[in-house]
Amino acid sequence: MKFSAWLLKKAGWNFQCNIPPTDKCVIAIAPHTSNWDFIWGELAIRSAGMKAGFLMKSTWFFFPLGYFMRAIGGIPVKQNKNTRVTDEVIEAFNSHDKLIIGVTPEGTRSPNPKWRTGFMHIAR
Repeated sequence: MKFSAWLLKKAGWNFQCNIPPTDKCVIAIAPHTSNWDFIWGELAIRSAGMKAGFLMKSTWFFFPLGYFMRAIGGIPVKQNKNTRVTDEVIEAFNSHDKLIIGVTPEGTRSPNPKWRTGFMHIAR
């Protein structure tokens, strides 16, 4: 926690968390424009003393990086029409007492005015 806050401060960031303590929540993260969003987001949430899981394209979960990604809360997502990611995440919420997850509803780092709606179904 202190290390994350220190890194953010050294980078010129001042992060304040307004999320009340909760056991379960979905955090919509937008806009998602760069892979740096992930790094800054991880540092920010950890500097607030919280840990959040995240959905990420399965191609990032290669050896040995995959072990690290899973250890910090990563959930690999296969990008094809047959995957039921929303249902899988809902099932994860139902089977855990505590779960916080960050989701990028744009589904891409490119500008996308049409958000995917799975994060709303998960939150409900």
